Amino acid sequence: MDQNIIEVRSRLFHRIWLFLGSVGMAIASVWLFFEGIKFEYRMSLNAIVASFIGLPFGLMTFLWSWRAYTKKGLLFSIKPGENGQIIYRKGAVNFRDIKEIDEIQEFKLYKPRTMVFSDLTIKTTQNKTIKIPTYNILAAHAFKDNVEKYIYPYMTSEAQQKWKKRYEKKATVA
Repeated sequence: MDQNIIEVRSRLFHRIWLFLGSVGMAIASVWLFFEGIKFEYRMSLNAIVASFIGLPFGLMTFLWSWRAYTKKGLLFSIKPGENGQIIYRKGAVNFRDIKEIDEIQEFKLYKPRTMVFSDLTIKTTQNKTIKIPTYNILAAHAFKDNVEKYIYPYMTSEAQQKWKKRYEKKATVA
């Protein structure tokens, strides 16, 4: 890769917790199922039901987040400068084309992944919405710092105003 490209990666700590949470739920559900089918406890039926709920949830969460474990946590790259770009798996977005950028978790019933994970959402001047998965392993301060340091100076004035309005309020509340 080029020397000037900044790779935005998740921390290993976050990837480990994501793995433990998803695979751990699946393993715990299998254990619950085997404990439940022994019928040694009054709550055995509850354990079986819980295992049937937890196992698919744990496995689906792991499969949805599979890309978070590959490429050593690389979520996207930033090519800084006047003609800078956000480079992601499916393409690139120029800084000048950004109308709005934020990390959003949208709840859509027809997309179960959206109930669990947030995405980096970029709205462009061509009225396109680009979603870059972050798998909830991109630290909020890392996202904010990277945008303010490399992207913000080159965004349009409209995008800069939206960014200020959204993130200066949060800074004063904390």
